[in-house]
Amino acid sequence: MKRLGIGSHFPKISLTDIGNKSINIVDGINTKYCILLFFRGVWWPKCTLQLEGYRKYRVLFEKLGASIIAASVDSIDDTKRLAAGNCFPKREKEFGFTLCHSVTREISDTLGAYWEENNNFMQPAEFIINCNLYCSNLTSFTLYARKLFSFNSDEYWG
Repeated sequence: MKRLGIGSHFPKISLTDIGNKSINIVDGINTKYCILLFFRGVWWPKCTLQLEGYRKYRVLFEKLGASIIAASVDSIDDTKRLAAGNCFPKREKEFGFTLCHSVTREISDTLGAYWEENNNFMQPAEFIINCNLYCSNLTSFTLYARKLFSFNSDEYWG
């Protein structure tokens, strides 16, 4: 399994959103950057808190030209429950970005991500894909956003 790194060309994968629309990641990027987040599932509080952090700062990422897509192995019903704010942490606002469900082992292998055999889920992975479809460094991008918009450590970002 070859892992994607900075400068790697992002492979063609498709995800399914909560409206059951197929999203081709390579063909569907229409922003300068796409932040693609894979999280364990609605049952893992640290992942849902991180998504809440992206929701909180979504507008700031959009100002940098970034769209956000988050996906997990969860069922469509669990993902809709997350979108509705019925998971920890409870919230009243929509995420404002695309949530996808039913991530497969095949997608995990294509991305070079670790698949948890015992529990049948993809370990968390984050990618930032530029408009030329190359992987960039998400940590540097997030640090740049923090500096630019002066948001520092809080409950969502640790």
